Amino acid sequence: MPVAVVIDSTAYLPPELVQAHRLTVVPLTVVLNGAEGLEGVETQPADATLALSARRVSATTSRPAPEQFARTYRRLLDAGADGIV
Repeated sequence: MPVAVVIDSTAYLPPELVQAHRLTVVPLTVVLNGAEGLEGVETQPADATLALSARRVSATTSRPAPEQFARTYRRLLDAGADGIV
């Protein structure tokens, strides 16, 4: 694997594009009514949109922690990536 490309989930790329180009997605954290989840893993982007439009829950987001990126970079380098963008 020459160069790995890492994005966060706010790129909102279609899964087919992510797979086709072997991109690595680091999810942001979404909090809906105090319940925390990783976007694209435990919660989907539409969940926050629906909750906010219905005005039934509070919703916040938080960027991925630097440690999440560091772990992802280390995993990719250990798997043979020559570089990371």
